[in-house]
Amino acid sequence: MTARRYACKRRGCSGLRETRQMLCPDCWALVPPLLRKTYLGARRRRLTRLAKIAAEQILTALGPRRPAEPNGPAARAAHANRTYHRIAAQLGERTDLEAAE
Repeated sequence: MTARRYACKRRGCSGLRETRQMLCPDCWALVPPLLRKTYLGARRRRLTRLAKIAAEQILTALGPRRPAEPNGPAARAAHANRTYHRIAAQLGERTDLEAAE
């Protein structure tokens, strides 16, 4: 029987986590070792209040997840091309015509 899967508690992350986990494996790998050790130690000793405080500190330390931004030359060229066409449209110019020689 497989475990139920839930969404990661980190804001902006759409990763899946197991029932008893707080974060998805990708976000958990980014947690600083000291906070990770504190959280797991509190859970192991069944100190739920301390585990909850450690979980809040982990989520604060990680912050929201930002989507990956395309930074390659092709993405910059496509953005510049879209910008050119928008400006030309605002000026009333037609960009679909060939330039005169």
